[in-house]
Amino acid sequence: VPHKDVSVTVTDGDHGLEVTKSSLTIIEGRSKSFKVRLAEDPGSAQTVTLTSDNPDVAVDTDLTVLGFQNTLTFDSSKKWDQNQTVRVYAIHDTDADKADIAATITLADTGVVTETVSVTVLDDDIRLISSPSSLTILEGGSKTFTVRPDSDTYPGNERIINLTRSTGSSDVTFDTNPDKPGNQTQLTFTTNNWTTAQEVTVRAATDADKIDDSATIKLKGDGVKTSYVRVTVLDDDIGLTLVPTSLTVDEGGTHQTFEVKLDTQPRYDRTISLTLSSGLSLAGVTVDTNTGKTGNQTTMTFKLGKWDTNRVVTVKAAHDSNKVDETGTITLSGDGIDSGTVTVNVNDDDKIGLTLSKTSLTIEEGGFRTFTVRPAAQLDTTRTVTLSSTNSKVTIDDTDPDTAGNQTALEFTTSNWRTAQTVKISAAVDDSDKTDETATIKLTGGGFVAKSVDVEVIDDDIGLTLSPTSLTVNEGGSATFTVALADRPTNARSVHLSSDNGVTVDVDPDMSGNQAALTFAPNKWSNARTVTVRAGHDLDGSNGSETISLSVKRGGMTLATVSLPVTVNDDDRGLIVSSTDLTVAENGSGTFTVKLAAKPKS
Repeated sequence: VPHKDVSVTVTDGDHGLEVTKSSLTIIEGRSKSFKVRLAEDPGSAQTVTLTSDNPDVAVDTDLTVLGFQNTLTFDSSKKWDQNQTVRVYAIHDTDADKADIAATITLADTGVVTETVSVTVLDDDIRLISSPSSLTILEGGSKTFTVRPDSDTYPGNERIINLTRSTGSSDVTFDTNPDKPGNQTQLTFTTNNWTTAQEVTVRAATDADKIDDSATIKLKGDGVKTSYVRVTVLDDDIGLTLVPTSLTVDEGGTHQTFEVKLDTQPRYDRTISLTLSSGLSLAGVTVDTNTGKTGNQTTMTFKLGKWDTNRVVTVKAAHDSNKVDETGTITLSGDGIDSGTVTVNVNDDDKIGLTLSKTSLTIEEGGFRTFTVRPAAQLDTTRTVTLSSTNSKVTIDDTDPDTAGNQTALEFTTSNWRTAQTVKISAAVDDSDKTDETATIKLTGGGFVAKSVDVEVIDDDIGLTLSPTSLTVNEGGSATFTVALADRPTNARSVHLSSDNGVTVDVDPDMSGNQAALTFAPNKWSNARTVTVRAGHDLDGSNGSETISLSVKRGGMTLATVSLPVTVNDDDRGLIVSSTDLTVAENGSGTFTVKLAAKPKS
């Protein structure tokens, strides 16, 4: 049989499918979609049926119909080449299993080529453990926290965690991998490192303000529950107000105190720790921030509502065996605080005391006062005590005119220690204000127990306001005037009144006798006070001129004197006779005239 070639055409009756995605990753409880269309015109209606091999994964081809639909229909009239959407659901389970699941969706039917879509379902029960879950960072510093899944069993698929700053200051940054340039913001947990906590570094940049900052770091990823780490940034520019900044404490004696408060309102509480320099610790100095508690407390916390309330710190110095003064510092520091120091000078209690003739002085502005000083016990060597004033307007006059310059020290020897030496304290004239001054004269050094003299300087510029400034009184009658201070005093002033014999004064008619003194408190300095002036009777017929003196006093010193002139109208009316002698002839007569010297009242 001769050879012949025969052409054979085989027509496949199965139509191909074009699927937009071959795989899906879905978080448990959520859904995703893919699209399907025929690769060619089927010529007639073509049905595609979708099935899932896992009951936790469902498909729906028609969202307009209740329930899960699982068929697609294509034909020429319905545009066989138009994509139809398939929604895939990862049904949320209620078991405690945190494993991921897998499923395969099969697209098949008579007359079509079978296709599959693989589905991975990420279990959403996995939580992230952040340790710690909140950070407090000092401005300009950094801290770290770690992150790991709460399940020790790898779920089957990696988890990628993205970190973002959801709220707060841009001064807060974070980095998941410091070995790489820039700030990395992703953590990946795989089968190899699933149970290993990964570290995140958080930094707080320095800024120019004194405001605490905050931020929230959000940790979010597919297949994990979103979590947050709260960051508090304590500004390091908040300082301390310390009053005073130095103390002198007598060893074994009375305690001293200083006060502390913040100089700026923070957004968060501040805790301050107090530490002693080594010299003070060895000398037995202690601090206590709360004497109401047992033992010595060395910390204090400023709450937001009381940041500017002064807190008292008590400082004590115990007795030691040496005879040496000690000096050191108390340092106050804490997170978010610009630290401060208080200098402490400890006077040894084995030193020799000083005997002072006065421990307080009252000086009129422009005047001076003196006191004397001598050692309280015999000296075995020459010692020098140094004097200083806390007010530049109150000065210590030269204690040694034979030495050049203004000397402010007294030298006591083994031979003159019994002799008290005089110290002269002067108060400068100050015309710029009308305020009383205070000062403390300190006597320190030389191995003596420190002493001090309190000085009050009385301003002499405060005068009186009188109304009226002169007075007329009828003999046997009375009149009044008012008096007030011309300026507000720092301390109370008394006004003492005196008068010539022709008149009397009384500042309080409700009291028996004539009261002749007034007191003006600083808060009532301008309240005018009434003074009653009375004029007595005399036997002459002349008007009188009298004077009332008003002296401003403080501390026994007369600071100013004002006079009020008083005219007294006499009530004895005289006669005017035309002739004081008359010559009359025997059996004759003569005349003279008489009239009143002034108009009578009746």
